[in-house]
Parts: sequence; structure tokens; C-alpha cells
Amino acid sequence: MKFILCAPCEYDSIDPNLLCKIRRIPVPLSFLALKKCILSLSAHSFANVTCPKDFSKYIQFKGIAPELKFTSLQEILPSALRLKIKEKKSHEISRLYDFIRLLVGYIGASYKVDEIVDIGAGLGHLSRILSLLFNFKVTTIEGNEQLVNRSNKIDFTTEVSLNHKARNHEKNDVMNNFPTEWQKPERKAAFIQHENEILQSTGSKQLLVGLHTCGDFAAIILRHFISNPEAKILINLGCCYHKLNGGLDKLYRNVYDDVQAPTSHHGFPLSRKFRHFKLSYAARELACFGREQFLKRLDDSISQEAFFVNCYRAILEWIILGCPSSLNSPQNFDPILRHQGLRGVRGAERLTFWEYAEETLKEKPALRKRFNDMGL
Repeated sequence: MKFILCAPCEYDSIDPNLLCKIRRIPVPLSFLALKKCILSLSAHSFANVTCPKDFSKYIQFKGIAPELKFTSLQEILPSALRLKIKEKKSHEISRLYDFIRLLVGYIGASYKVDEIVDIGAGLGHLSRILSLLFNFKVTTIEGNEQLVNRSNKIDFTTEVSLNHKARNHEKNDVMNNFPTEWQKPERKAAFIQHENEILQSTGSKQLLVGLHTCGDFAAIILRHFISNPEAKILINLGCCYHKLNGGLDKLYRNVYDDVQAPTSHHGFPLSRKFRHFKLSYAARELACFGREQFLKRLDDSISQEAFFVNCYRAILEWIILGCPSSLNSPQNFDPILRHQGLRGVRGAERLTFWEYAEETLKEKPALRKRFNDMGL
């Protein structure tokens, strides 16, 4: 404990005999049990997909050449045809393009898809690129009419650039496959609240794609896919899972016991079999963050000694609550004391825990008195 509560910058000045003693102390069995439990319950993340061949590890694609590389939009499309597409979006579109190309090639003979429907299209970057690279009809649905209007303007500018390059014979291997006249995506402005509102029957065989389908929107798309016989393939990449069921349980995001939070409509769980299964707002919000991003931030915080400030804050929280044996049951402490907003302390990583506590509680006299009364 002395080692934890001293300032990180003071580690070098700690008595070497004390450090040796600390290192010889066995790790508590309860801590080892917690580590084992966490590892056993953790979802094993997918390995990074570094080439199209890696798709076959998770989806039964066969015959993908090992030497096949992922498409780079920067290499196959001039900048005039990639208007306002940022690097992250370009990466997502290129991966989806390759995946759709492999998917259609692998099962296309069975389904013969002739239309791609981009649901929740935003500025239409994905649909625009797919319409340029595939000989399919492309249709989009977007709830924000302003975004639809902006998409149409970018489509117009793209068409002008495409015609200009065609007249000046500025083509590469991919552009040689473009039709003489580009078939722009058909864009529809509609705020979808029910699966029956997505599209009327067109008689086509559709591939539905949703990139960043927020909250309950993903559930609506899944229900539409099941009920629409024209929808043959669905590619859905959800986000904002904390907004499922209207996100009305946000009020209880810091409550650890079972609370019947109000919900408007059920986006989770969809299965009748698991309809009683629950995930808290905090758990769903955590699912929005990539493991790799979290580990990088954790590594960065440790290298900057900021991680120790988080440790200080956690210890202080526990002390303020009266050092309860468990945080899972509110009867062990006063819930009002949880997550009190405390002032930040500049240079906290250079302070001991006691100095940090003194500084951060300056504007909270009641909490400061409670802390001092603990007699630690």
C-alpha cells in the first residue's frame, strides 16, 4: 500500500530494501482469482484482418488467393472521385468494397444480387464509391434530409469530374470498367422508425448494407431483412449500442443493482429465447469502444504516469464511501456519494495520494471532512 500511495516520481527514492520486500510478497489469492475470472469471461477478439485471405477464417470463403491485397481507394480512384472522404472512412469503404466483391463472387451465383441498398447513408460516400466500382443499381436511405441534399451535390460534382476525365481520356485500369454514363445512387430522405418503412417492393434482389447503424436502427434493419423476401444479403456494422431500447436507462448508468429501467421499444435482445437477458447501459457503452484503442490509451497513460491518478481517484472514491466491502450493493454505502465531481489537479502524477486528496477535495468541504474523519 505504501508503494501504491507514494508519488510515481518518487519510486527511485524508495528504500531499495522496501522494494525488495514488496517484490517478495506473494500476490493475493483473491487478485489471482479475479485475473483468472476476467480472462475466462473475456470475449476473444478477432485477429486483425490483414489481407482478403483472412476473411476465410471467419466466413467460409474458399479459393481466395493468398497474394490478393486489399484495395486502396487512393490508388484506384483519383481525388476528384473521392471528395470529402477522410482517411478513416476511406479505410472502411475499401474494406467493405473488397468484402462485398468477395461475397458476391462467392454466393452471387445463388442469389444474383442486382441492387445494393445503403441504409443510413449519411453523406453517401459508401454508396457513391460502390456505384462507381460495381455495375449494380445503388439506392440509399437517410433520415437527415440535409445530408441527402449534400450527398446529391457531391454526386453532381463527381459526375462532372467523371465526364471531364472521360472526355480527356484520363483512365486507369479500374476506370476503364466504368460505364459510359455513371448511374448515380438513387437517394431517399426518410426517417425510419419501423422496418416496413425502409423500401417498397422493387422486384430486385437486394444486398443491404448498413455502416454505423446507430442503436435501435440496427434492430430495425435486421427485422426488415427477415421480413423482406427481396433482401438476400445483409452486411450490418452497428454502433452506439448504449442507445439500444431508446437509451432510456442512461439515468441508471451508475447503478449496480437490478433496476427496471423504462424502455420505449426493444432493440435488444431481439431473440425471444433470450428476451429476459439484460445488459446495463454501462456495459453497452463499453461495447462501443475497440479493445485495441483501449489498450493503446492504457499504455499511453501508464507511460505518462497518468494511470496512477486514476488509481488515486478510485482509492479516494472507496474511502469516501466508507471503505465498503462491496460496491455491488447500495445498502453498503450512501449512493449519493458515488461519482462526485471533483476538481482536477494539475501535476497530480507528481503528488502522493494524500497530497492529491487534499487538493482535489478543496472545493468539497463536506467530503473533505468525511475523508478526514476516517482517521486514515
